[in-house]
Amino acid sequence: MAATPFLFLIFLFNFYLEIAQAAQYTAEITEKHNLQTYIVHVSKPAGTFSQTHNLEKWHKSFLPFSMASSEKQQQRILYSYQNIISGFAARLTKEEVKAMEEIDGFVSARPERKIRLQKHTPSFLGLHQQMGFWKESNFGKGMIIGVLDGGIFPSHPSFAKAMKGVADEPPIDVDGHGTHTASTAAGSFVYNADTLGNAKGTAVGMAPYAHLAIYKVCFGGPTADCTESDILAGLDIAVQDGVDVLSLSLVDVSMPFFKTT
Repeated sequence: MAATPFLFLIFLFNFYLEIAQAAQYTAEITEKHNLQTYIVHVSKPAGTFSQTHNLEKWHKSFLPFSMASSEKQQQRILYSYQNIISGFAARLTKEEVKAMEEIDGFVSARPERKIRLQKHTPSFLGLHQQMGFWKESNFGKGMIIGVLDGGIFPSHPSFAKAMKGVADEPPIDVDGHGTHTASTAAGSFVYNADTLGNAKGTAVGMAPYAHLAIYKVCFGGPTADCTESDILAGLDIAVQDGVDVLSLSLVDVSMPFFKTT
């Protein structure tokens, strides 16, 4: 009978340990559900942080102290932008963003928006193949057009067969929108083109002699949204690559057009 108090203490210890673990698990689940992707703008760093390879370290310095480990920081930081803006995209709670506002160098932060693919036609520009500005521009020869969209069908007749590059994700266009916008921008001359045997003619982009640089920033098909963080990451790389023109056939239906920049 003397062992009973000892066994009782073990039971209590295990009981409270399970409660603590359950509470921690519940807190982690709650935090996960409260996380949002924020676009965070910070001032440009000075000194040692100004080097490109140290920018990510500068951006991580704005994360809460509770994420001191590099593993936790890496899970939260989605993109550390190098060129297009001074800032980063990260998964944060409202409370963490509020605390971040007190850190020197913080400029602003807001939840990212969802951007949708936009369909448009260039015919209103009034370009003519045999005369005027289009011909005088040499059809874009030597220019590099960066297309940020849902990918491309490389085998499409509007594009040259010579392609090179790398891709973290399959660059294939799921719904045709990326191929449509890329061919509108710089599709080669395709003679005797038609749609199901109708409307035969010449299909050509606005700058058929230009080069295309394709950046897949939209995933999931025709009804999917394109996240701001992915779009900014694509812009960041495109600027680094040195493209001459950027093509983004995207629209944010949640706000007026003049505010979507």
